[in-house]
Amino acid sequence: MELKNGAVLIADVHYKKDDKEFLNLLEKWIANPPPQVFFLGDIFHLLLPFNFLIEYNKEVINLINTLSQTTEVYYTPGNHDFNIENIFPNVTFADAFVDRKKSVFLTHGDITDNDIKYKLYVFFIRNSIIEKILNIISMNFLNNWLFKKILRKKIDCSDIEDFEKKLKKN
Repeated sequence: MELKNGAVLIADVHYKKDDKEFLNLLEKWIANPPPQVFFLGDIFHLLLPFNFLIEYNKEVINLINTLSQTTEVYYTPGNHDFNIENIFPNVTFADAFVDRKKSVFLTHGDITDNDIKYKLYVFFIRNSIIEKILNIISMNFLNNWLFKKILRKKIDCSDIEDFEKKLKKN
């Protein structure tokens, strides 16, 4: 991937329904498209391929799909938005994007987390087979209850311990 001049990078928006600031930003990009947009995970407070969450996030989903018609859009999944490739047919997905010429590595920060419990958790929550089984078992009732609870949760920002060391390791 080649990072173009004027590319826009954005991460950890944690969009919740009716976040006008993010909606306005997307509309601005649609009106005046940058050459590339990189969504680097957790753009949504919660987006998984479940009908309840797709409907909840519909406005932003539609805007990103509109944007992807006129500009290159790239997306690295975060720990709040994953298994969403089918929702965005014109968006390029990868765990990381690299421009070796410019020495640029773009990803969501959790890819550098080496905690074994976290890696196991991510393996299970991102597994599409487990996702389908949960969807069938719960018939969406349990999921929708859980999703509503998560969507009410406030995200606290904190410093990443040994950030530079983790980056150099990967």
